[in-house]
Amino acid sequence: MKRRLLLPNGWSGLRLLQDVRAQNCGFDFLCVHCEREIELEVKTFTHQGRVIFTSGELQEAAAAQDSYFVIGILDDGTPEHQWKTFLLCNPIKTLLLKGEFELETRLQALAQDIFLGV
Repeated sequence: MKRRLLLPNGWSGLRLLQDVRAQNCGFDFLCVHCEREIELEVKTFTHQGRVIFTSGELQEAAAAQDSYFVIGILDDGTPEHQWKTFLLCNPIKTLLLKGEFELETRLQALAQDIFLGV
């Protein structure tokens, strides 16, 4: 996807400003679309596959609303340049209606409280 966004005219109206994948900020790329900055999350999936959204991605999608886009890329077994893409703007309502939450619970405590009885 990054290669497509870096094309001279971008891809599907989107031009890459910054790759933020390493920043763990709830989206993959900061782009320009119709002369405004948008946050872009990329998900690759197969025909029967699932996409997983982290809590950070959901929070950012809810906060950014119309400035948050998701691109779905369908890996159908053909060469990558032939994969179909799907663009969804402001995906939070769709995600909440169609998705299922999977919750993970963790317990944290100070080690000294547990091991030293303090």
